[in-house]
This record gives sequence, structure tokens and C-alpha cells, in this order.
Amino acid sequence: EAASLPQPFDLVVVGAPDKTLIPRVLPLLKTGGTLYWEVQRNRKTLLRGNRKGYRNARRYAAYLQGLQLKEVDLHWHRPNFGGCLEIIPLNHSRALTHSLAKTHSSLKGKLKIAAGKTLRYSGLLPYTVSCFSLVGQK
Repeated sequence: EAASLPQPFDLVVVGAPDKTLIPRVLPLLKTGGTLYWEVQRNRKTLLRGNRKGYRNARRYAAYLQGLQLKEVDLHWHRPNFGGCLEIIPLNHSRALTHSLAKTHSSLKGKLKIAAGKTLRYSGLLPYTVSCFSLVGQK
């Protein structure tokens, strides 16, 4: 139980998409400490969301802000956590633009970049990102 721990931690890592875990681990985090939360959503979750409407990755960030966490950053791990080739900050427009401006020689690569740009400019990218992390300060 969190209450029996002698001292809170500087860093707490949560590796599950279940947002109900977050309020339970916050007592483990000292004031000024960092919460790192990894969310891996499957296709089913992406298509239908969940009962609370968390289809958009930015809703997770808003949830942490609602729990009084500060400086919440949202990062896209592409293509996934295990095989991550890039960590792209979704809150920073320039970094996202730079990531989507890369050139590829293969048709598949060019199509992925075109799709990413289309999703970004249409505002749909946060709905399609399946693997992301959030970092917030208590």
C-alpha cells in the first residue's frame, strides 16, 4: 500500500493504458517528482475509444493536468515502444513538422509521410497514434 512507504519517489513509471491507475500511484510521487506513463493502444481501442472518450491522445494529457500535474508533455513513440525509431513530441509543432518532413526513397515510406502530414494538418493525428508516453511533474 502506498501509505506504508517511508518516502515518496522522484520518478514513478506506469506502463499500462488504464488511467484509473494514475490516482493510485500519485501518492508514491514526491512533490516536484516526475510521472512517466506509457500508453499502448490496440486497433480496437483506437477505432472505438473507450467508455470515457479517450480516443484522442491529448485527452490523456488533459487528464493528467486535471490531476494537478504540471508541464505535461506528450510523445509519440514510432512505430512502438519495443522497436522505437523516433520519439516525437506531439506538443511541439516544429518537432512534429521536422519529423514529417523527412524524405524516403521507397513508395511505402513516401505514402507513410504523406499520410502523417494529412493526419497532422487535419487534426486527426492524436486520434491515430497508438503508442505514446506522457511526462508530468507533481
